[in-house]
Amino acid sequence: MLGYWIEMRSVMGASHALEELAKLMPTDVHKLMLYGSLIDILFGELKAGNIVIVKPDEKVPADGIILDGESYESMLTGESKPVSKKENDLVIGGSINGEGLLKVKVKNKEKIHIFLR
Repeated sequence: MLGYWIEMRSVMGASHALEELAKLMPTDVHKLMLYGSLIDILFGELKAGNIVIVKPDEKVPADGIILDGESYESMLTGESKPVSKKENDLVIGGSINGEGLLKVKVKNKEKIHIFLR
């Protein structure tokens, strides 16, 4: 019985942690359309292969690769030094974009679903 209680406590803790992470993700995403126009979509509508624009001081919506732009990425875990990012670098969903405008191709759809559960 004690083992079951410990297991359930850890499962509930992990579930709570994922819920808190989901709160950190942006609700709206700036999706770049085929002919260069921007539309705002809900985070849940984002799919792998979409190209999004991440403006300065916005959160990166999902893991992806930078197609254009240069900035720095600051993680939510509190690193003391932001990491410089440029074209062809990977960005991590949930991190905060620095001062530059980034065009990012969403790479990892699975990460998105983890946050939506």
